[in-house]
Amino acid sequence: MRLRIQRASSSVALACGISVLLAASSALFPGCTSDQVKKAAQAAQDISVSINLAIEVKRDLLGQKLITNQQAVVIDQILLELNSADREFAKGVDAFKAGKLGKAGLIKIFAGVNAAIQDLNNKGVLQITDPKAKAELSSITAGLAVAAGVVQAALGSS
Repeated sequence: MRLRIQRASSSVALACGISVLLAASSALFPGCTSDQVKKAAQAAQDISVSINLAIEVKRDLLGQKLITNQQAVVIDQILLELNSADREFAKGVDAFKAGKLGKAGLIKIFAGVNAAIQDLNNKGVLQITDPKAKAELSSITAGLAVAAGVVQAALGSS
């Protein structure tokens, strides 16, 4: 039980920490400066950390039978898509830094990350009926959404 409480606290702390950290960097210009690319890359890293936390929390919830096997499979599939999209975005940031990809290309790549975050919420978290399980996973998706917002602000996209 203590491990579950620590994980729930960790996911809430992660969401709050990301919110505070990224709210401080919300005054970004529409152009894509080196500093903004760094902030976008850090937000992509925050997304990666959140994905790993979501996997751990999902396993714990499944072990406690707070989510069904079917719900766990759906969440796993979406997290795999999100992880792949996040890795592609990280590669895109590297290509941008090297002058091989423009801002429009980064925005297009990031659309896949955003879509996967929305899928995780809509097709995964919102389908869970147990309130405790839903709350734990919702805090993680909230952190993902905040990180995604920072990337969008850095790229000047909506």
